[in-house]
Amino acid sequence: MSLTREFLYELHRHFTGEIRTDARECDHVANGMLFDRLGEVLGHRNVLQRLDAAAHGHDPAATQNLAETVSARNALLKLDGVVVVGVQLGGWIAAEMAVKSTERLSALVLGNPVGIKVGDRETRDIVDIWSLMPDDLLARSYFNPETGKRDYKSLPEDESLRAARNREATARFCWSPYMHNPKLKGRLHRINIPTLFLWGTADRIIGDGYGRAYCAMIPGAQFQPIERAGHYPHIEQIGRAHV
Repeated sequence: MSLTREFLYELHRHFTGEIRTDARECDHVANGMLFDRLGEVLGHRNVLQRLDAAAHGHDPAATQNLAETVSARNALLKLDGVVVVGVQLGGWIAAEMAVKSTERLSALVLGNPVGIKVGDRETRDIVDIWSLMPDDLLARSYFNPETGKRDYKSLPEDESLRAARNREATARFCWSPYMHNPKLKGRLHRINIPTLFLWGTADRIIGDGYGRAYCAMIPGAQFQPIERAGHYPHIEQIGRAHV
């Protein structure tokens, strides 16, 4: 799948109020960050980056280290006006980037992100995905579970390898503490750029209350529910996941 031109048009319009007609498509990774260069698509020198988190999943402090790596690369390449779009685990990494520095960022878009602890010590904010059977995981993740079904035996080797590496990276990033950085919540107030939360309302991995609480911790952030979508709104409702 790919981000549609309509998504890019609307994303730019949402943050700038301008209408542009020179958008190009970019690839996206379903379970990672949406990170690739789009030149002038989102405004003067704006850049949308793509990074495969699985390639960086071998460090105990991987989320913070990956955020620092991307930020350092942006500085080295002198990239300004970067629009960072992160989904689930990618949203966590995007937030880690933004709390460190927004100097080279222009906007942040987070789709059903993880990364913080909202409830108390005895309250589980996020379902334990490692305890679920595959069919149950699909049912909790998607509005329409058929959308997420994949026949891994018939996939090309590179695609099945990518899926396995994504799964491995998720475990390495998120095993303990489960799906969060205990320090991130207290740093979210540092984010001082326009931030948009896109939230699939049928997500039964993470509840709506978690998303709204997360959003409320970032000054001025906006929360946009996406109906008929679960944990992956950018997949199930890609035509509506723009504002």
